[in-house]
Amino acid sequence: MRRVPVDAPRMRGYSYAFDAQSDTSPPKTMMTTATSLQLRDNIAPGTWFLHVRACNADGQWGPAGHVKVVLEARATDKPGELR
Repeated sequence: MRRVPVDAPRMRGYSYAFDAQSDTSPPKTMMTTATSLQLRDNIAPGTWFLHVRACNADGQWGPAGHVKVVLEARATDKPGELR
């Protein structure tokens, strides 16, 4: 279990973007307070980037963090086909 230091800044919320650019900076607009995100399930295969920035309890926005996400195409099963 990860312990958060007592003096660690508390996060008020987050903003995020999901696109094909490696350096997008999400807006300084609160989009969620959740610490997890579920993306839609109809995203095309390819290389994408998730960009996140946090706002602390004092209303100060931090820099954007970027994570590369590679989605690969899957062959769909044909009805009745055994593998």
